[in-house]
Amino acid sequence: MPHAGWLLLWSVVLIVLVIVPIVVVFRREARLPPEDIVKRRYARGEIGREDYERLMEDLRKKPEEF
Repeated sequence: MPHAGWLLLWSVVLIVLVIVPIVVVFRREARLPPEDIVKRRYARGEIGREDYERLMEDLRKKPEEF
């Protein structure tokens, strides 16, 4: 069983190489302004033109206008 240590080490390295980039991407997305998130969703085709315009209008409103 002397190879069990190496197997464990490489398993941890592999997990880190997979999880760290995923965390970085999600944290970067969370820091974007809401307008940029809506623009990206529209560009990807996740939302249509009407939804895009409605969301952008809602984001431009002042909080007391709701």
